[in-house]
Amino acid sequence: AVAGILCDFSATSLFGFQAAILLACCTAAGLLTVYLLRPTIVNFILLLAAALLIHGMLIYLLNFYMWGYEDVILVLTRRILPSIIYTLLLSPLPFLAVHRLHERFEEWLEE
Repeated sequence: AVAGILCDFSATSLFGFQAAILLACCTAAGLLTVYLLRPTIVNFILLLAAALLIHGMLIYLLNFYMWGYEDVILVLTRRILPSIIYTLLLSPLPFLAVHRLHERFEEWLEE
């Protein structure tokens, strides 16, 4: 929710909108990871892709498409989708760093 509030400070949409979307996505991802999925890089990428698509499509539909602006498809193809793709391409790096740090802490605690 804090990340969503920080996004809301820089967004032009209704304050709290992004926080609500990210809160729902992160809660769903957390519950799925705790009760159903193992924390692997594949599951991380799939959950991240789902969250990014939900977030991006809601932003597109409710902020641009709904109001009928001209050439609104350009917002989707030149802003939202490239952002999703770049995020998915770079996201394994922090995941692997945090995973490695987690393994080191577990080794340290076993000593």
